[in-house]
Amino acid sequence: MNCSNCHKQIPDDSEFCIFCGEKIDYLPNQNVSTHKQKLNQINKIKKSKTNNKKNFITIILLSIFISFSAIAIIILSVLLSININKIKDNEKLISDLKWENTNLNSKFETLNSDFKNLDYKYNTLYNDYKNLENKYDYEISKNNNQNINNTTSENIFLNSVSNTLNEYNLAINHMNTYHKNPWIFNDPEEVALEETFLTKLYELLNQLKNINYPSSFSNERNNLVNIFEQMCNYKEQQIDYCKKDDFNNNKIMETKFEEAVNNLFNYYNLLL
Repeated sequence: MNCSNCHKQIPDDSEFCIFCGEKIDYLPNQNVSTHKQKLNQINKIKKSKTNNKKNFITIILLSIFISFSAIAIIILSVLLSININKIKDNEKLISDLKWENTNLNSKFETLNSDFKNLDYKYNTLYNDYKNLENKYDYEISKNNNQNINNTTSENIFLNSVSNTLNEYNLAINHMNTYHKNPWIFNDPEEVALEETFLTKLYELLNQLKNINYPSSFSNERNNLVNIFEQMCNYKEQQIDYCKKDDFNNNKIMETKFEEAVNNLFNYYNLLL
């Protein structure tokens, strides 16, 4: 038979058109069972179409999800690769900085050692120069005294002080010769050498105190003795701090001792 709506041929026992879904009027003699079978057949066809549509939509959504997931994975992979490269670059930079720091420390130690050597050489040359200068002054003074029949007591006093200062220069040059380069302030051997030098300082102090001096040079003589006593005191405290392993106070006393030595020679030069 043909559908009354779309006019396509359908089975004779159809209740609905399988093409357009139009309900087909049954003939009066058709039974209920045949009608139910037709109805079930049509429902199955509709259900099949509905399921196919749902499956098609599900496939499309799943494809979209997979596509976005793949894109997200690619983006994350690129970002991860970039971060890994940055981490490697930072690690290399840190390694380079550590190497440069080690290199700079090595150069600093070398420069520091060179500076100490130069400082030691400068002090040695300076002491040698002062020693030669004092010897020269002493020889000049000695020659002048030999040519002058009426040598004054002031000149005798100054010459005696000059001899004491010359002995001091010889003593400190002798000590510096035997010190290590550079010498460690709390080394027992170096401390013993400083104590020997201190003993010589006290001998020179007594020698200075026992020099005959004219009454006109009383104040000058006392000032020289006071400065020399300060030298001995500072050197004694310096040695004491060496034994106590107190580097800072040791350096303070060493500086004060050097200042006292400069004051002694400067004051003596003013008397000439």
